[in-house]
Amino acid sequence: MKAMFTYPRRVAVGLAVVQAYVLTWISMVLVCVLGYVLTASSPMLGDVTWQDAARLAGSLWLLAFGTPIVAGGAQVSLAPLILTAVIFIATVKFLRSARIDDWQDVLIAGGTGVVTAGLIGTASFSFILWALIAGGVLAVLAAQLARTEILENCYIDYLRRGWQRVWPLAAALAGLALVLTLVAFFAGFDRISAIQAAYLTNSTGTVFMTLAQLLFLPAAGAWALAYASGAGFTVGAGSVFSALGGQGAPIPAIPILGALPDPTTRLPWLVAIVVALGVSGGVWVWFRFRARLREPDTWVVLAVGLAEVLVAVSVLGALSSGGIGPGRLEAVGVRAPVLTGLIFLEVGLPFLGVPALIETTRWWLARRAERKQATTPDAGAAGEQVPAGPESAAELGQVGASEVSPTAPTAPLAYSAMSAPSAASAASAPSAVSASSPAGVASAPSAPGTASADHPASAVSPAEGEEQA
Repeated sequence: MKAMFTYPRRVAVGLAVVQAYVLTWISMVLVCVLGYVLTASSPMLGDVTWQDAARLAGSLWLLAFGTPIVAGGAQVSLAPLILTAVIFIATVKFLRSARIDDWQDVLIAGGTGVVTAGLIGTASFSFILWALIAGGVLAVLAAQLARTEILENCYIDYLRRGWQRVWPLAAALAGLALVLTLVAFFAGFDRISAIQAAYLTNSTGTVFMTLAQLLFLPAAGAWALAYASGAGFTVGAGSVFSALGGQGAPIPAIPILGALPDPTTRLPWLVAIVVALGVSGGVWVWFRFRARLREPDTWVVLAVGLAEVLVAVSVLGALSSGGIGPGRLEAVGVRAPVLTGLIFLEVGLPFLGVPALIETTRWWLARRAERKQATTPDAGAAGEQVPAGPESAAELGQVGASEVSPTAPTAPLAYSAMSAPSAASAASAPSAVSASSPAGVASAPSAPGTASADHPASAVSPAEGEEQA
């Protein structure tokens, strides 16, 4: 029974990849053929037939995998990343319905992707070898993401925890890129409209051309991020567009390129905005995880999360570069290593440096306060000390007198060490003032045989009392 259940499930995994690939490919064919039918009267089409439109659909489908289109001596390798995302998401959905349980299922999905992409590549203008590789890689990645059991190990856990801590930073960078792209489109709308009007297409043709260009919207976002960071991007050899200044050159008559900024304009405050995003992310990290920033594991997780963001930026930069025509138009896009390095300097270092600086400052202030407290005398302890003055002596005298019994026999002329040479009389006058008492305070009458306050240890014997009487 186990073999009967396993075999159909393995087949279902392969069919899931076939369904996702073929359905998206057929959709592209229908769109391209429909666009050809609706714009067949345009003089720009020349001798193009509907079969050419169908083959172009297959080439565009493979271009989403990064497979270049080669036709008429020109090479187009800039990927429509929106179409790439659609194919990838569809493949993941179909594979999840088929259940991916182990590595054998992943390999089956990859092999099916290789075969399917190769068959589609035979009916296109693309390289077959690159189509085989790209089709297999995308299917393997989709199958890995569609696994029912999530791999549990320390590395996967670090990746997951790292992404949970840095996704706001990634979202902020994506939001900045989107805002800059929209601003560029609105600012260059007149130029875009003028280039579109030169194609002499009707409203239907304009809609299809607009939709085709929107497939490259993620590439435009990557270009905007490169522009703001100062890394810049190129549209043909010899041209540079950057917020720190660039260089102009002739560009092809493609409507979406009408949104390009003036290469001679300098906008250094955009770089400051990118740095501010990194600083804000660092403040957010400190505020959110300040209770755990003293633990080394927290910094490891933050570093792993930052590495994930940098890898995503690098991959996006690489996929947003390529060629859109012959000659100088073969160099279009951003330099991924330069973009990644600048994002690390402008965003990554503040992201990690700000919480580290805050924690270091707090630690230094705490140590400084401890050292200051250690070198300052304790005010409370000083206040509890009683000076050894006359009042203390009086108290000691009272204590000594209370310890002497009035009836205890004593040796004649026996005086304590603290007694003065002239002993006090047995009966002091009521108005006598003790030497140890404050001025103006009279001491109580002393009973015979008791010591006065300023002679606490002296005692008078009965014999001496009789002689004095």
